[in-house]
Amino acid sequence: MDLRKLLSILHGEWMDLEDSTFLDLIQKAPDSEVSRFYRGDDRTPEVIKEKGFVPFENAKEEDKIHFLNAICKLKKNELLDFVGWNQVRDHREMAETGRYFVSTSLTDCQKGHYAYIIDGLQMSFYDIKKLPAGMFSLGIAILNESESIRAIKLNDNEVLFLDAIPPKFIKHI
Repeated sequence: MDLRKLLSILHGEWMDLEDSTFLDLIQKAPDSEVSRFYRGDDRTPEVIKEKGFVPFENAKEEDKIHFLNAICKLKKNELLDFVGWNQVRDHREMAETGRYFVSTSLTDCQKGHYAYIIDGLQMSFYDIKKLPAGMFSLGIAILNESESIRAIKLNDNEVLFLDAIPPKFIKHI
């Protein structure tokens, strides 16, 4: 699948996909694990306390599910393209789609004036495919019956969140 076509799903482009693979993964959920994430950001702690970490642009719910289903169906070389895109997404053509994600790290803070830790989020990850830089996985944290947080673990260090991370999980460090 062409990377632009994959990312266009978040803009509302529809593609015919077979069964809902991501929802099937959720049904086979392992026990939740408390995960810790880090983020560097230029926004002050006061700003983050209001809304948490929110993608600059929020995709529609059905587009997020459709995107995750498409991710589950990617071949290894297509997953490598997606991971590579994230590393160079400051390129003007691809930067707009990066606005749909909140980027975090598992080991340390990225660039930013303020350092934050995201702690206590009950996140389960489902392995999709082993890549050279680590396992590519999809994650979900179910907060209540109507609210969940979905994420994509690109490798052993980087996690992209598709949903907002509530302030109650975020601490300035």
